[in-house]
Amino acid sequence: MLTDAQLSAWKTDGTVCPLELLSRNEATELRKQFDYAIASQSPSPAILNSRVADCLSFAYIARNKLLLDYVESLLGGEINYLWTDVFYKQPHDSIISWHTGRTFFPTVKTDLAKAGQDACVTVVVALDDAYKDNGCVIVVPGTHLSTDDEVREWIGCATQRTDHKRLVFPQSICRAPIPLILRAGQMALLSERVIHGSDINSTNSVRPSISIRYCSPVVSPSPRQPTGRYECIRVR
Repeated sequence: MLTDAQLSAWKTDGTVCPLELLSRNEATELRKQFDYAIASQSPSPAILNSRVADCLSFAYIARNKLLLDYVESLLGGEINYLWTDVFYKQPHDSIISWHTGRTFFPTVKTDLAKAGQDACVTVVVALDDAYKDNGCVIVVPGTHLSTDDEVREWIGCATQRTDHKRLVFPQSICRAPIPLILRAGQMALLSERVIHGSDINSTNSVRPSISIRYCSPVVSPSPRQPTGRYECIRVR
């Protein structure tokens, strides 16, 4: 479970990082499976995610007891699993613009969301060391406390200040962005409402990571595609 200090950081920042999850050897094994999944060709993200979704090792991570203990500290004792994405940030790839979890993965409106509480939590697991040079996730702490209208306005303002090589956020309206530096096997928790993105990967290596989404049972997510995307499996 999260400590009092970590819970305090969550309330003020909208993120907790780093958290211990896997040993470096375990992370290395997962990285090997990741490399195997893309070895034959350069698939689109959708194809890669489809492949890893069938990998028992990746599916097992979503049910990892320690990981679920962390999530329980935020969502309570009943947790639903939504999906797993695998991201591979290519060398010298473009930035990921500022967004929130709701930007790409919207959920239905709930009393929790209206009350400013988290209905969903995103877990980011590093399969390799993540740091500023290889485009680690960057969070704007405290933005999870803002209204949806404020978030949209700030993201729009920040996007206009992006030079396509690095992310810029007007410090006059918010706290300075912070990089989520992780070693392979560590994880971070992100509020669905906190603004985040990533700079360009300036190294010559791919930076892979897993993103796992959980929600409270009171949430009924809306599919983002006509065929549906959400599994909503009870994991605790």
